[in-house]
Amino acid sequence: MTRTKLDLCPAFSDEPLRGTINPSLLQLQHLNFLYLSDNDFRGSQFPDFNGSLSRLRHLNIANAGLSWRILNQLGNLSRLEFLDLSGNNYSVISFDWLYHLSFLKYIDLRSNHVGENNWLKLVNKLPLHLENLQLRSCGLHGIILSQPLNGSFASLIRVINVSRNRLTSSSALKWLTNISSNLAELNLEYNNLIQASIPGIFRNMASLKHLYLSDNQLRDGIQGILGNICTLQTLDLSHNNLTGLFPQLPRCIESSLEIFNLDWNSLHGPLPDFTRFTGSLDPFCKITSKYLTFLESGNIPAWIGENLPSLVFLSLQANDFNGRILANFCWLAHMQILDQSENNISGTIPSCLNNLTAMAQKRVYTYGGGRIFEYVIVFLFRRTGYNYVEKARVRWKGNDYEYERYIGLFRVIDLSSNGLTGEIPNEITSLFELVAPNLSRNGLTGLIPHNINQLKQLKSLNLSENHLSGRIPVTMADLTFLSYLDLYNKLLGRIPSSTQLQTFDALVFVGNALAFVGNQALCGSQVTVQCTEDDTNPSKPDHNKLENGDVFRKWFYAQMRVGF
Repeated sequence: MTRTKLDLCPAFSDEPLRGTINPSLLQLQHLNFLYLSDNDFRGSQFPDFNGSLSRLRHLNIANAGLSWRILNQLGNLSRLEFLDLSGNNYSVISFDWLYHLSFLKYIDLRSNHVGENNWLKLVNKLPLHLENLQLRSCGLHGIILSQPLNGSFASLIRVINVSRNRLTSSSALKWLTNISSNLAELNLEYNNLIQASIPGIFRNMASLKHLYLSDNQLRDGIQGILGNICTLQTLDLSHNNLTGLFPQLPRCIESSLEIFNLDWNSLHGPLPDFTRFTGSLDPFCKITSKYLTFLESGNIPAWIGENLPSLVFLSLQANDFNGRILANFCWLAHMQILDQSENNISGTIPSCLNNLTAMAQKRVYTYGGGRIFEYVIVFLFRRTGYNYVEKARVRWKGNDYEYERYIGLFRVIDLSSNGLTGEIPNEITSLFELVAPNLSRNGLTGLIPHNINQLKQLKSLNLSENHLSGRIPVTMADLTFLSYLDLYNKLLGRIPSSTQLQTFDALVFVGNALAFVGNQALCGSQVTVQCTEDDTNPSKPDHNKLENGDVFRKWFYAQMRVGF
């Protein structure tokens, strides 16, 4: 079947369309797909359909700024299968137009106002073939429907999202009790659900694969929540008030569960066997495209390097891991982001880091919609809050950022805030695509590797608060992309001259200190100590110049507006 499509959504860097829509659009009688989302029509009206666009099957006007009056015309699009109205802040009072959309399978009303007074009107008009209902942030709070859903709709629906609606009581969820075995995904995040609201509503959901219950008021254990569900792949219970020992999930889902998030609860004791990977490892070693979330302490598990060679992003940040960095971490050839910061890790940095070949090659793994699809397992062992879904937190230029679509562009090693000792292994300079190494706040000694100029892609380098000594390598002047530098150590001698390094007197790191401050024996135009001819006898610092650092700081913050 021929598909006629018109996509006017702005690209990532393009300006949105503005103004009004020309009525000539209605002349496209064979149009099947029309995408107008993320433009700015500033409240203007859509031209009167008047029997036009009758073949339209997909309509996306999310965040488009069109007048709410378009709702009155939607009933004319009788062949519509996909409708996205999200982000328009409409106050939807009547749903009569839904009655005529008998082929509709997907409707997205997110960030419009439905309200509990109009909820029953919506339910009564929902098409019988609807498969996906998106009602996030629609003003549904309190008691919205005290009776279960009936009819074909309840038996065919596969995805329901009513997150961020402040649903509170068990009565607010009774409408879910007749949802049949076809439901695969249910999102109840960011409501005020309490434990008493939960038991019983999942008992008929025999095909439920993804259940999101984070950011509610759930307490005690979770056995009564799950009942006999044996099909779950995703279970998110983070940001609740669960207490006591880590719960055992029903035995029947051990082989199917891929995402298990318990962040921001008050649980303690050993994790269930299947999340610690004790016993049989085979089922999990075959998982190469899923996100897994754990909480852990003690020694870093040796099996990470031995049994999971496809890891691309590994975060062990902010836990109580101790011991050494094992050599088997060097087997992770696909690793792009390695974060073991803020732990109690000791010993030396393995010299075999040059085996992390993905950090030396330009290959970027395949991503779609923010989620990593191939050759990827993401482990996030975090004691502090962290969302695993489609996001990665990366420490970049002294700050933490969350990235989604572009994490494949990063090559990052973060070993900061540990107890590492010894020298920086020279092998790290063979990771030619490395963008942001952070080795700060350890006990590292020795010199900065002389051939650091091999890291041509370096944009951020933080070696501060160690015991490094000697001179800054003159080769550092070749790092033309470097825009953040923090070298607070025991360095001496002349700071290499280059256009790039001349600007580093203005770069700021945590604490608002200048990039080279703290190295009392450094000299050069970038600091307040002037070099002698042989740069072995630096003159005394000029404290008046030091005070002028505020000017540079203001310049730096102006540059930071651009952001990454």
